[in-house]
Amino acid sequence: MLEHGAPHYMSSRDRTNLPPTWFADAIAELTRRGAGDASLLFARQAGKETEPAGDVLRLAEHLERRYITDVDHPPLPKPHAWPTLVAFAAPESLLALARGCWRRQLLKLGCQFYLRAIAIGDVSARHEFADRLRRARRVDDALEQLGVLIRDGDATATTETATILLAENRPDEAIELLKPWVARERREALALTAMAHSKRAERAGPGRALHQGAAV
Repeated sequence: MLEHGAPHYMSSRDRTNLPPTWFADAIAELTRRGAGDASLLFARQAGKETEPAGDVLRLAEHLERRYITDVDHPPLPKPHAWPTLVAFAAPESLLALARGCWRRQLLKLGCQFYLRAIAIGDVSARHEFADRLRRARRVDDALEQLGVLIRDGDATATTETATILLAENRPDEAIELLKPWVARERREALALTAMAHSKRAERAGPGRALHQGAAV
């Protein structure tokens, strides 16, 4: 990410004059120990399961406190650096980045981070993305995301989808979706199916509603 993102912060002249070893040279300089055995970056081997494989670069503690932990409103990346962040951010950072973008109303970028997390197999990201889409009134897009989970046998996604369909006054689709789970006598499916029949009966009119209610 650093290697691909750094050139966005350089002038066109600097980028043109970069030597082939520019990145390795830069890392060597930034990690070189100076007075007091201090450096701007520290390289350490990943030792925790949550850390990526290979070398981990960390800002010196005083820099991290000044520019990260003590800043109430961290500056955003430059606009042209976002594609690099989307493409190369560490997988374990993707959901945090997506949520941060959503809080700042950077919805398109937030979607891109969610989609990359989904592409690498993060099921929780797909659930969360579907909920974001629903809240943004992108109902069909939300249902499309949940549909992938349903095809993989995700019962929670089925319940979420049925709930959305009922909220959208689409009881027939909810009933059809829940049939396999009703056959297994799943409590949530039975309750949602009953609600769907009631909603369908209400939509049909008073006379038919009474008949439908008796049938249920």
